[in-house]
Amino acid sequence: PLVVGAACLVFLVLDPYLLLDWPDARAGLAWQWTYSHTGQYLDVGPAWRYHLTVSLRYGLGLGLLVLALVGVAWALWRRDAGGILLASFAVPFFLEMSSLHAVFVRYMTPLVPVLCLFAASALVGLARRSWTRGTAWLPITLGVLVLIEPLHSAVGYDRLVHHKDTRLQVYQFLQTVPGGSTAATYGPSVTWRSTLPRWRPQFYAKNPAETWGEALDVLRARGVRYFLIHQSPLDVFSPTIPELEAAIREAGTPVGFFSPYRPGAHARPVYDRVDAHFFPVGRFGGLERPGPLVVVYRLN
Repeated sequence: PLVVGAACLVFLVLDPYLLLDWPDARAGLAWQWTYSHTGQYLDVGPAWRYHLTVSLRYGLGLGLLVLALVGVAWALWRRDAGGILLASFAVPFFLEMSSLHAVFVRYMTPLVPVLCLFAASALVGLARRSWTRGTAWLPITLGVLVLIEPLHSAVGYDRLVHHKDTRLQVYQFLQTVPGGSTAATYGPSVTWRSTLPRWRPQFYAKNPAETWGEALDVLRARGVRYFLIHQSPLDVFSPTIPELEAAIREAGTPVGFFSPYRPGAHARPVYDRVDAHFFPVGRFGGLERPGPLVVVYRLN
């Protein structure tokens, strides 16, 4: 009871608005509950599998993740007090996050330092056994090997994060077109609203029986001057639509090209499939900046 009471007190001290503004706090908590228990754009399968194969796989690196899981099993098997204390947080947290329909890679961030401790404990256990057998080089070599992938990813992340997102480049380009011009695009608005500070979308629902050429004619008649084509492996937000690409080549002229890829590179980035951040979580090679590939067309 004392521990639970202390935890509740700390929680209220750090978040006093639960008491000072309970109506808004309750509404916010209710929204978060509904949001996290509904599907987000794409069914990625069981959340636990997605977090293991994507969130933690690329958040830690494959070798470090495997070593961390060995450390968890090792701590529980030995009934180590410190390991059990860490597992009392890690296991319930992972199970709770795996029960949600909103599956974001960032939800696993609190587990990363804990799993690193488990990986370290596994290496320490191996070192103690290896030292008596004259194979002290084994844990050292293993420790170096499991750090190669996360260090490589950290360097790749640092290299990308200092370059402008292609959507910001598009925004700066649109600031140079004649004043009062209207630009249109397709897909969910979340693709753009996080990077375009003056994004005020007007929605047009394309009739399924309508061709893309006819849809572009309607947009042109409504005063749309520019149209944005965007593509990405994150195709939930930037899908490839061959019919649209063929229609826009007939209806417009490309005036801007913004690519996240290095020239001639064969990039295979891994993204969080449900997040429109467009920043990869793994395989940074071949990328120069975050964002989708965008081509700006001026409608003829």
